[in-house]
Amino acid sequence: MDFRPIRLEDKSLIEHYVRAWGLINSSYTFTNLFIWGHSDNILIAEEQNVLYIMFCFGGRINLLAPIPESTQYDYEKAVNIGADYLKSIGKPVRFAYASESIYEAFSTQCHGAHFELDRGNCDYIYNSADLITLSGKHFHAKRNFINRFHSIYPDYSFVRITPDMEAECASVFSEWLHNKNVLLPGMEGEGPAITRLIRNMDTLSVFGGGIKVRGRLIAASFGELITPKIGLVHIEKANDLYSGIYPMINQSFSNAFFGHTELINREEDMDIEGLRKSKLSYHPKMLIEKYTVSFEEI
Repeated sequence: MDFRPIRLEDKSLIEHYVRAWGLINSSYTFTNLFIWGHSDNILIAEEQNVLYIMFCFGGRINLLAPIPESTQYDYEKAVNIGADYLKSIGKPVRFAYASESIYEAFSTQCHGAHFELDRGNCDYIYNSADLITLSGKHFHAKRNFINRFHSIYPDYSFVRITPDMEAECASVFSEWLHNKNVLLPGMEGEGPAITRLIRNMDTLSVFGGGIKVRGRLIAASFGELITPKIGLVHIEKANDLYSGIYPMINQSFSNAFFGHTELINREEDMDIEGLRKSKLSYHPKMLIEKYTVSFEEI
């Protein structure tokens, strides 16, 4: 199999494959594949009308669940091609991030498949109206944080982020990173991923929004539409020295860009305790479960 780095011109190709399976799993969005592949850490290959995606991080190689061009494709055949490649490079036969229709294909067509839930990479899905209105007793604390932000920073403003604001966004990321554990999952390479996203916002069909206080950007969020009815938040960073800033940017961004959607995907928690607590506090409608699929013999 001839794997190669992802480039901007691969957008229509990858989305063609993903769309055929109706995936709303954030791991397969072109934006995520492109921005996190900034150091050629993510590679793709086409083989017999099947898309294969390889993650190469920290010396580890993971092959994602293959995506045939059609749901009518013999999925076991697609898996066997990937399995032969993994064995040829001395890696165990294992496929990551199987979800939704891909999970069904594995479970109904592939003999001997073993499924392990990858809880840290499950996507959190919310009702858009919940994140915009924050109505009801479940969101009482969130409303209090936002009201406090309004009272402390009455001169704040919500702004649309454009590529010429790269330096301001980098400053927000630097402030967010202060006192963080750089060894936590996802930390490595996040700065370059954000830079790559901002510089290619228009081509990626990504929009950005931020909060300014006295003319200074203190929070930034970026997202896109997976479908006309489903929004996706890729990145959300803020200077948490400003009390209530996270509920503020979350609600403001959702209201500005996802008012016409039904659902919002806010991606995974990467098994980070604080991030999981935060995502659960917004009472998700559901999780998109992602599984690692392995085979004892294939």
